[in-house]
Amino acid sequence: MHSAIRYSPQIAQAAPAAADGTRSLIRPARYPQLSFTRESQIIVAICLVDLVVTLALLSTATAREGNPLMDFYLQFGVGAFVLAKLCLLFLPIFIAEWCRQFRPQFVRRMLRLTIVAYLGIYALLFLQHNVPVLMADRLHGHDAPVSFHAAFPGPQNPD
Repeated sequence: MHSAIRYSPQIAQAAPAAADGTRSLIRPARYPQLSFTRESQIIVAICLVDLVVTLALLSTATAREGNPLMDFYLQFGVGAFVLAKLCLLFLPIFIAEWCRQFRPQFVRRMLRLTIVAYLGIYALLFLQHNVPVLMADRLHGHDAPVSFHAAFPGPQNPD
């Protein structure tokens, strides 16, 4: 007996036709096309602004990275820092967007909570780590910029 592959419209739907009229792939109907929510786009925008501001402040040597994990990657250079930042951004976004097809309201709420938490933590760390350095720079005048290490020397090595 010869077995045939059956096509069921309830299980799969054809991809849109190409310009020449051919259809390329068949994707299951239960797996909708992945798209990004507005919340995910906002998180990506916040993270990219954070990355640019961090790199700008680090290039002036008047600030330091407040996130201990990202500070670890910064020790390996700017390239490693940027790669880690982008991986730690996009991997959770893709996971959240994939999970959205199963629990859309829960994922949307968690993404909104992430936006609030990201902005809150960013603001607190920025104020805690960078404002004292910038204020010390202002006190010493614009001609003599003060680095983070000069403003906060930390523990001294007795050697």
